[in-house]
Amino acid sequence: MNSPAPGLPAIPPAPHVPSPEPATTDKSRRIPWGWLVLVLLCGVGYWGWLEYQKTREAAQQLARTPTRTAVVTDGTVVTRTIRLTGITAAEKFESLIAPRLRASRSGRNRQAAAGITASRAGSTSVPGYRSSTSSASSSSAASGSGGMTVTSSSAAMGGGSSSTSSAFRAATSRLGSSRATTSSSRSTSSAASSEALGSDGLGSTGGELGAGMGGGGGFNEFSLVLQDMIPAGSIVKPGEVVAGFDREMMLQRVEDYRASVAQQQANIQKLKAELKMYREAHLQVVETAKANVEKARYDVRTTPVLSEIDAEKMRLALDEAEAQYKQIQAEVKYVAMSERAQIRDAEINLRASELELQRAESHVNLLEAKATMNGMVVRSNVFRGTEYAQIEPGDQLYPGQLFMQVVDTSSMIISATLNQVDVEQIRIGSKAMVHFDAYPDLVLPAHVVSIAAVTKTGGFRGDFVKDIPIRLKLDQVDPRVIPDLSVGVDVAIESENAVATVPREAVFEDSPDSKPYVLVREGNAWQRREVEIGLTSFITASIRSGVKPGEIVALEKPGGAPPSNPQKI
Repeated sequence: MNSPAPGLPAIPPAPHVPSPEPATTDKSRRIPWGWLVLVLLCGVGYWGWLEYQKTREAAQQLARTPTRTAVVTDGTVVTRTIRLTGITAAEKFESLIAPRLRASRSGRNRQAAAGITASRAGSTSVPGYRSSTSSASSSSAASGSGGMTVTSSSAAMGGGSSSTSSAFRAATSRLGSSRATTSSSRSTSSAASSEALGSDGLGSTGGELGAGMGGGGGFNEFSLVLQDMIPAGSIVKPGEVVAGFDREMMLQRVEDYRASVAQQQANIQKLKAELKMYREAHLQVVETAKANVEKARYDVRTTPVLSEIDAEKMRLALDEAEAQYKQIQAEVKYVAMSERAQIRDAEINLRASELELQRAESHVNLLEAKATMNGMVVRSNVFRGTEYAQIEPGDQLYPGQLFMQVVDTSSMIISATLNQVDVEQIRIGSKAMVHFDAYPDLVLPAHVVSIAAVTKTGGFRGDFVKDIPIRLKLDQVDPRVIPDLSVGVDVAIESENAVATVPREAVFEDSPDSKPYVLVREGNAWQRREVEIGLTSFITASIRSGVKPGEIVALEKPGGAPPSNPQKI
């Protein structure tokens, strides 16, 4: 290559133009479609593996996350219900009330028996004693006033007359002294009995009688103070003592009445003995009067030898003796009637005291309350100051107050109220389901047994929302059901026989226009099934197709997420 001349710019060399080459085919320059397909298949496989892992992880997460579920049940779903509120009660029960103790508030049959009987028996008199004595004396005086001959005759007779008169006077004097002694002994006995048993004959408890019947209102044998009670909820049998009142003063009262009855029985025996003595004394008076008549008759035989005046005296003495004898004989039946009347009066008083004793003994038995049936003990509530609580031992009750019930738990019923506007929709025999507030998982069937004819009465002011009492009987027995539990009752108005029944919250809808479906558990996964919904209620829905009884459905979206559907069925 020639170098350029000095001072001139260098001439660039001419570009190199390659010569054309013939076209050739190279396999190494072809597109690798096979590899692309292989890579694509690997990518699809890897994506499928990732999806599988996601599904497996979701299944594991589902298994770890608790989901509320329910079991599909058989047909018959309630379509329309009426919700009622009420409480449980027992159909078979017995109420135990505080006993009503009764006793006479007067003083009759409470005084000492000795005082009553003695005062009445002491007034017993045998008519004719004084007149008989005076008659005998006049007869003796008349017989002693004769002449010498008569005197000798009358002396012999007068001796008999004198002896008879003396015997009569002795008898009557003994009778009078006996009566005086008896009256004195009765007064002493009455005073001793009164001192022992008190002024009313009832000893230590006499002053308390009647005070509990509205008198002073203080504590006495009629006070009803609970001493002990069986614990609430206990199961008792017939004849078992469930409560007892304080019986100390009532037992003292019984003992006082027993002493009074024993005293009256002794006084009756004494009265009978005294009346027998009076009867014998009266018979002696009768015999004396009879002897006076016989003597007067013998004296009359001496009239031929007597003066006319003495003879007339003898005849008058005979007439007087006969009249006196007839009078005394006529009094015999009245004396017997008087004896029977006094004995009967004493026996009536004794019977009255015995009845009072029996009443007091029955009161003692009433102060122990016993169960008459098998059941559970339920105590009543009472206001204790400002507190409303159960009755406890130590509380003082008033007569007739309810303090306990023994209920048969196998005969439980529901006492509820129904709004008057809904009463036409319920009939006797309507089926219902009872929900217990104390046991949320306990639901028992029931049916309506009675509907009241009138509404409940209002309180202190008028109530414009009227309720009608209604009663339902449980068709199943559960040992957890006891009285006074609050419940909610769904009474069926309309029902349908369907294939299955599920809770209403188990039915989902993604949109108002989409079909309803349920999520059924199959292993560790949930399967979505479209279902045909029948009649529904507020809590259940009938399924005509899609699920079978016994399957488990979800009550919420798995994983704890809330359902996306509005559950409009």
